[in-house]
Amino acid sequence: MPEQVTVEFGNLETFFSFRSMGTATADLELFGKVSEALRHSVELTFDYRKLNSAGFEPRQVRPYHLACVDNQWYLFAWDLESRGLRTFVLNRMKKAVVSNRVFIRPKNFSIATLLEGSFGVYGGTEKIKVKVQFSAFAAQLVREKVWHQTQKLTERKEGKLELEMTLGNLVEVERWILSWGSHVVVLAPVALKESVRKQLKDALKRY
Repeated sequence: MPEQVTVEFGNLETFFSFRSMGTATADLELFGKVSEALRHSVELTFDYRKLNSAGFEPRQVRPYHLACVDNQWYLFAWDLESRGLRTFVLNRMKKAVVSNRVFIRPKNFSIATLLEGSFGVYGGTEKIKVKVQFSAFAAQLVREKVWHQTQKLTERKEGKLELEMTLGNLVEVERWILSWGSHVVVLAPVALKESVRKQLKDALKRY
């Protein structure tokens, strides 16, 4: 805005609030360094701990994009060692150092294209048709949100609802399906149906 605007936050808190479950903790210093490297298009080094790793390992990257997806910050960057585009969770990074090595971000890089087939942050080159059916209880909750840009909703008998979408991989959508418990049934593809069945069997053994 061209002119100064004054907002009384005390009054706003009386009428509006935001609350999220499972929000990620924030390291503002690290976030600032990542943002600086992005703004100036310079290489960034940091120690990174993979989800299934017991320790940290050094990384040197060319940062392309920073995105907040489902209350979590992700850095999309070109990894110089593996020579490929990688996705990093900021909460798994430490000891970030902004270098003076300037690079040129590829003109054809597009975060929209990269995440086109993803259900979250992990895309893929496949085009997998996913179809699931929700119970009447869950159907209304599903109708209230847009879960994917390719989604198609179909009403069924007894208040049930079918959701169809095209994804590039099945990793994230599988976790989402499992979160609905007994209120969802996988109709397609067979690979997803069998994977969910195995996850439920393994979980049942623990009880």
